[in-house]
Amino acid sequence: PRLLRRQRQMCIRDRPIAEKQYEVVSFATCLDYETVEAGWKEHFPEIAPQMREAAERVMADTTTNTWDVVLEMLESGHNPVTLHQEIELYLKGRSRVEMLRAFQTQPIELFGASTGKNGWDHYLKGQRNITFHPAITYGDTLEVLRRSKVLLNSTPFFKEGAHERIYNGMAAGAIVVTNDNGYMRENFVPDKEVVLYNTLQGLEERVENLLANETIAPAARKAVLANHTWDHRAIALLKSLKVAV
Repeated sequence: PRLLRRQRQMCIRDRPIAEKQYEVVSFATCLDYETVEAGWKEHFPEIAPQMREAAERVMADTTTNTWDVVLEMLESGHNPVTLHQEIELYLKGRSRVEMLRAFQTQPIELFGASTGKNGWDHYLKGQRNITFHPAITYGDTLEVLRRSKVLLNSTPFFKEGAHERIYNGMAAGAIVVTNDNGYMRENFVPDKEVVLYNTLQGLEERVENLLANETIAPAARKAVLANHTWDHRAIALLKSLKVAV
């Protein structure tokens, strides 16, 4: 019963939109991608350059996923699952840093811890526009989203799907700015329900212009609550199981 009450408290579907306290927020753990890549030279010396090239390809377009490039390295003899994990770790760390570095003046509230030798203080040194916060709980994340105008997200490794954080941001009443991919375009209307980017050039100006927008967030919330809640996913899963049986 206590768990159910807690889940009910965290449900943002039934909660009103809160007064906005933050302009732009981002939730991300700092993953030390420079150290990750340095480790490739020691553990995967013969394919380290190929791994770097593979990561570049995944970041370069909206269709190539990590498994596409890993399967091309099977002849190396290395465990493909390990290669996938290594490349995605690098992708996550680098993409988050590059996205945040694209903002030089717009204030950003960044929530997230650091892992590895180098943390946020290393990668974002000198960026006074960013306010650093420690990692917070899932429930607190939902509350911050309710009080935020814009959620800045980086998940370039998602090509046919979306991170839960995107749905939470929309349901909480924030404008979500995230990587472009086919899935997002199929399920949401760009610039009316979600803001997609495939280049960091000009992204800061685009986000600044969103701060006065009053139509995208309500439209996104409506779209999510109509088609993308956990209830919808549970129903779809049960239907699939029935077909399988």
